[in-house]
Amino acid sequence: MINIGHRIIAVPERMEYVHSLINAIGTDIKVMLDTEHNGCMWNAIRAWEDYRSDPSATHWCVMADDTDVVDNYLTLEKMCIERFPDAIWTFYSNELNINHRPERTPYIRLSSLNIRGIAFAMPVHLIDGYVALCKKMLSEYKYQRDDATCRIYALFNNIPVMTSIPNLVRSHEIKSAMSGHGITHNSSTWQGKSVNPAPFLTMDYGEVYTAKKSAMETHLHEDNPVHMEVKRQWQRMNVLRKGKL
Repeated sequence: MINIGHRIIAVPERMEYVHSLINAIGTDIKVMLDTEHNGCMWNAIRAWEDYRSDPSATHWCVMADDTDVVDNYLTLEKMCIERFPDAIWTFYSNELNINHRPERTPYIRLSSLNIRGIAFAMPVHLIDGYVALCKKMLSEYKYQRDDATCRIYALFNNIPVMTSIPNLVRSHEIKSAMSGHGITHNSSTWQGKSVNPAPFLTMDYGEVYTAKKSAMETHLHEDNPVHMEVKRQWQRMNVLRKGKL
């Protein structure tokens, strides 16, 4: 039985978006509000660790305050996770297009370096290891990217990463969210608020490895050994998957 818990990480300046998100989802969701602006990583750690407050949860999803969702988000989210329950799910991707969708299935297995922080979920048994890495990155390197840290975690632990085409979420604030990340566009697979759930009944999936330069690689610090290992792994995967999308 899949039971998905949700948390929203937010700052006071974006509470209008938060209210819109909760209304769109149609159920109350606990908001982890960073009133002191301690940073995204600090707040994300709080949100992920709060899975302990719900012993019935099998999976946990953390959403950014500027997230917009399809009308039947909870239904589609559960369908995704039920079909691939061991995966980390990133419900947003800005490196794919609608033509990447294989025939008969909306499900796509990605490289771990495609995880995006608008909204992503994982089984609760993975959270403690992920949070430990987040704390290490924050304390040792002052690193603030929770989604990029999740890419490292998935990569090192061979955890499958899945998304769907169309994406189930998009960002209200894509320009500010991606400022300085070398990325300026929103999901190119978003098909509007209404999504037909019928294709999500399949168990099939396709594999997509994007050839464009990863945002992770543009933010690697030469004095950060974790980042350097990620760079080596990313380059190795690019060689192995040369010629594939």
